[in-house]
Amino acid sequence: MRNIVVAPQPLAVEAGAEIFDQGGNAIDAAIGAAFVQGVIDPSMTSIGGFGTMLIYSAPSKKMTEIAFHGTVPRRAKPDMFVPLAEEGSAPLATGTYLVKDYANQIGYLACTVPGAVKGLCQAHQDFGSLPLKVILQPAVRLAYEGWRVRPDQWNFWVEPPPPGRLPEIRRFNATPAATAIYSNRGELWKVGEKVLNEDYAHTLEAIAAEGPDAFYKGEIARRIAEDFRKNGGLIDEIDLANYQTVTNPPLSIHYRGHEVHAAGPPAGGLVALEILKILEGFPLGEMVHNSAEYIHLLSQAMRIAFRDLEKYLGDPQFVSIPMELLLSSDYAAQCRMQMVATQGHTGEVEHSNTTQVCTVDAHGNAVSLTHSVGACSGVVVPGLGFLFNGQMHRFNPVAGFPNSIAPGKRRTTGMSPSVIFRDGKLFMVLGAPGGQGIIHGVVQTILNVVDFGLPIREAVSLPRFHSEGKIITLESRIPVKTVRRLEKMGNRVEHSLHSYHRTLSGCVHAIHRDPVSGDWTGAADPRDGGMVLRS
Repeated sequence: MRNIVVAPQPLAVEAGAEIFDQGGNAIDAAIGAAFVQGVIDPSMTSIGGFGTMLIYSAPSKKMTEIAFHGTVPRRAKPDMFVPLAEEGSAPLATGTYLVKDYANQIGYLACTVPGAVKGLCQAHQDFGSLPLKVILQPAVRLAYEGWRVRPDQWNFWVEPPPPGRLPEIRRFNATPAATAIYSNRGELWKVGEKVLNEDYAHTLEAIAAEGPDAFYKGEIARRIAEDFRKNGGLIDEIDLANYQTVTNPPLSIHYRGHEVHAAGPPAGGLVALEILKILEGFPLGEMVHNSAEYIHLLSQAMRIAFRDLEKYLGDPQFVSIPMELLLSSDYAAQCRMQMVATQGHTGEVEHSNTTQVCTVDAHGNAVSLTHSVGACSGVVVPGLGFLFNGQMHRFNPVAGFPNSIAPGKRRTTGMSPSVIFRDGKLFMVLGAPGGQGIIHGVVQTILNVVDFGLPIREAVSLPRFHSEGKIITLESRIPVKTVRRLEKMGNRVEHSLHSYHRTLSGCVHAIHRDPVSGDWTGAADPRDGGMVLRS
């Protein structure tokens, strides 16, 4: 068995392979790749962001989730934003709440306390093998030497955002420090142009030398707090010093003889596992893959699970979530009896501001890591170089709801990093960027492998669909005749113009062990580029 790493950004994959070549394990490689992603893909993630990761430790044979979601600053108020009258307390289909001046999307009030540095460094402390300075070196180097804008990045920047969401150029020009780095005199950097970020390099060097305390208690924390005070933000030294990750065993179920582990609330793994539990009662492998009947069945299960997401999912430190019930066989049986259309979101899908990395090493350790900025706020503290998250747009701006703003609260997310075992052996590691579409992509990829026995590259590449409520949205590679059949079955269908729709159902990246040969294969979703490397 060899080391393997897969991610959407080739430079991040190369960084992971470089760390493997220096003797690092799967955790080291994933962390190093993640820090590189924060440098070279600022719309998707940064050390001003958040995320969650599943780690399988081969020596202990234990699964661990390290969740490092952003937290609401302690001085935040439930009514700190003015909701637009016509929207009230209802979000758009993308999950965004519209407020006056887009203050929950852009600028200093849009930011939650970032968890990325604490989470990645905790994973290194608990499971890593190489010094942190070695692991961060590829990211430091790229920040100093610069990275070139990729075509897929450019396409994301210029693509019209969903209704109610701001374009990237407005975010990149939200603060003078952001404009100086992430735009070219107020305009978007073009494909192939190089972006230099010496300030980010210095910040990473401080973290490499001093660990996470440099960010949460040292000079970096002081500068963050000072800049937020000057600009009406809420994050201060106490918020940073008090930030904590949450470490637990991940959620798990058994699905057709496989042990499936996924990230717990407020991440979306609960929803993915609920869908699988419902579908286990149907002989999917005997159906025609992506036939109208198959899509109709899966869409009904998805609608039920997303209905439960809206009803129950939140930060478990603030709300009670009946997780045992939702993942029980009895509840799954009840759901199968009510497989009828449920109300929920329309077919609209949100912009993806997230990324993914998967690693497996020669010793059998594995990582699935999903991290994000949740749509960047455009805030760059002068001299630090990195963009802060814009997570507050997903909190209800009206008090009194489960997802209303409260100090210390973490928002819900579709993140679903997953690890699967078969016959007690590591079988598959996968995850995706893509907002709520992550859940759809992860579930469909698991079904493609487990129920249909497909090779992993085919499993992540096949046409996919998305359904949270009234509409089923299909990639254009699903034939028109299937669309017509679905409509005759009573479904409202939207046939996308995209053959490979990157935000429809996530962009799944995965590593899979062939159960017969034992060979490991990685797959990078063609919807989002990327690559696989062995070392």
